Amino acid sequence: MKKLLLGIMATVICLQSPAVLRVQGNETSPVYYNDEIERIFAYRADDDQDGDKKIALTFDDGPHPRYTDEILDILKEHDIPATFYVLGENAEKYPDVLRRIAKEGHELGNHTYNHNISGKSGKHIAEQLRKTADFIHETTGKRPATFRPPGGLINKAVKAAAKEMDYPIILWRIDPRDWRNPPAARMFDHVSGEVKSGDVILFHDFNVANSQTPEAVRRLVPLLLEQKYEFVTVSELFGF
Repeated sequence: MKKLLLGIMATVICLQSPAVLRVQGNETSPVYYNDEIERIFAYRADDDQDGDKKIALTFDDGPHPRYTDEILDILKEHDIPATFYVLGENAEKYPDVLRRIAKEGHELGNHTYNHNISGKSGKHIAEQLRKTADFIHETTGKRPATFRPPGGLINKAVKAAAKEMDYPIILWRIDPRDWRNPPAARMFDHVSGEVKSGDVILFHDFNVANSQTPEAVRRLVPLLLEQKYEFVTVSELFGF
């Protein structure tokens, strides 16, 4: 009973319009939005209206010279797209991996330059976003269309920076917390047990040593394809 009460207290669901849903978590889990007015998105609220089963795989903090390539190999094997939210400083270190992401048809998103935006002004965050976007464009010929704030941080400064750069903010609904480096089987069970149409799934391709994320993705993708899910980019999912 105590666990049930805690669960009820930890989750508040309120309808804001027929197509806009906001879900609030507690202090240990992110706040998930689908708010078309503030342009903050975590999953597609109208996923049941067109009868499809679209989901978006996303990867944060890369590129990484080992893990990103391993993930790209898996995506290529199954001919599916994903969205990579890259850090500018890592893109500068590994431009060849960045080029491969773009060349193989995946979407590039902006994850700031160095991941450090806590307590920073909107002007500072916008400068990080601009520096990262410019390097991505110079290297791949493409510009990121969306922004994911590190840690899912949403405050006035983040919103101001996103508005200045004309970015929708992309969060997520499913987080296997791979940054803690759990076993691949645990991540597989978490995602496969929670996934539904319209979801954004969060992984990291620049992670701890001996990351189990590529193995979790290797197991997940065939199962989700078997379940008739269609993998799309974030921009495709939300129609940006």
